[in-house]
Amino acid sequence: KNSDLPNFMISPRIYNSNYGWELKKNFNYSYITSDNEIIKKKTNNLGLASEYDLQISKDSFKILVIGDSFTESLGVDTEKAWPNQLQKILIENSYSNVEVYNGAIAGYNLDQYYFRIEDLYKKINPNIILIGFATATDFYDVGKFYKYFVYGSNIGRNYFEMKNGQLTINKKLNSIKNIDEIDKNISVEKNLNLLVVLKNLLEYSELYKKFKKSAIVVRIATKLRNDNFSLWPSTEMGITKKNKSIEKEKFLLINEILNKISNEYGYQNNLFLVHIPYKIEVDNKFWAATFANQPEYYDQNGPEKRIKNILKEKKIEFIPLVNKFKEKINKNQEYLYLKNDGHLNSLGNYYVSETIFENIKDLLPVKN
Repeated sequence: KNSDLPNFMISPRIYNSNYGWELKKNFNYSYITSDNEIIKKKTNNLGLASEYDLQISKDSFKILVIGDSFTESLGVDTEKAWPNQLQKILIENSYSNVEVYNGAIAGYNLDQYYFRIEDLYKKINPNIILIGFATATDFYDVGKFYKYFVYGSNIGRNYFEMKNGQLTINKKLNSIKNIDEIDKNISVEKNLNLLVVLKNLLEYSELYKKFKKSAIVVRIATKLRNDNFSLWPSTEMGITKKNKSIEKEKFLLINEILNKISNEYGYQNNLFLVHIPYKIEVDNKFWAATFANQPEYYDQNGPEKRIKNILKEKKIEFIPLVNKFKEKINKNQEYLYLKNDGHLNSLGNYYVSETIFENIKDLLPVKN
């Protein structure tokens, strides 16, 4: 009913045969969050999640940002997304010749990060690449281990897999908009038990989205892992001290994809991985009420340890946020996450941009 809300609840996505989807160019849209907040989003002339139009000048210093919904920054207006706040910090510090290209899109996984970098690198020729690695999703959402992908489940695209110990690109679903059309008689995987089916149905419920954030449900979730069921599969992959066989396969795939990115783009110290932590990694009260009750099985610092271990001997610099977020949340009593959603709020996005600036400023050109 509000005329100031353009394209309300209209998807900004269009199909991309190589990596599933991209954003429409020059598209303003809006939606309502689980916190009942109206969010206004926009894309620029290049189809990037940015409030700034960019002309890809040869004379500018370019920063390419890649990631998923934690980097596209769902739940906040485009201007409050951390890549846009990073652009503002650069301008405020007289780096007006430095441009931030936010190539992140919600739902992307590590496979898509690679293909997105490959595509945009040719167009932009960036001086710095920032990969926003969100442990809420990026441990679990990699490759294709079942009939469907984790996000954009039936949208065909290229993906990585291991064959005979070697990383390979599987292109059999390239240009297939809906993989269900390949064979409508394909049955659902045998290992989808009743709990998983119920979870898939409940994901569409707003009540469930709020319900699964409650401390009571997190306590229940700590008991369900042994039944091959999880409400937070990526987070649990990171914090658990003993991974299942399929989780080990995913960690191997993550390692090999990042190794490929490192070998192809990690020269001159211009490639960074930004660890964007999930709330349970940094909120001590939340941790104490849940997984902390089983210290023999879970480690709150597990995700950061795993990322550091994966990045060993790779030409990828690590930008940590855990300690900073812990201080802001536990000591300063600041709220960095949305109330009914695991994504960062505006302040959380700001601290990401601030930390990144401190880590890359020595690589920036002379100020204007």
